[in-house]
Amino acid sequence: MLRYIGIISVSFLLTCCSGKEDQSESIGFIDSMKLFESFTMKVEYDKILENDLLAETVALDSLSTLINSTTDDQMLTKLKREYQVADQLMNNKFEQYSMKYTKLVTARLDEYIKEFAKDKKLDIVFSGNNGTVLFVEESNDFTEEMITYANKKFEE
Repeated sequence: MLRYIGIISVSFLLTCCSGKEDQSESIGFIDSMKLFESFTMKVEYDKILENDLLAETVALDSLSTLINSTTDDQMLTKLKREYQVADQLMNNKFEQYSMKYTKLVTARLDEYIKEFAKDKKLDIVFSGNNGTVLFVEESNDFTEEMITYANKKFEE
């Protein structure tokens, strides 16, 4: 609920304080999840990650097959421990690569969103998924003015 109030407040503030006559052309939104998932760079990194983890996946599958076919309790215990260690190593590698790739993709998309917004003459771009502001033209940054206003009101 607070998120929507914030979005409405920002939109109202921009409408009231901007000298532009047609605000509808200066505000837009992007479905950031769809953009992220459909971005070619992200899709390519997904393939690289899948290939990098292929050996670990095959090893886990082999261990799983051995676990399911083993009747010796000692061997079963040993194989289960090996599986847990291998699974943890693969998960750690996945997390490490995933974070690295996500950071690279997000940084690139941030650049492209800025360029796109400027090309489209957008002053503000919201994420359609969660209302996050993806881009704001610096002339629409009222942060310092708002701090002064809030502090003044608080002191009254």
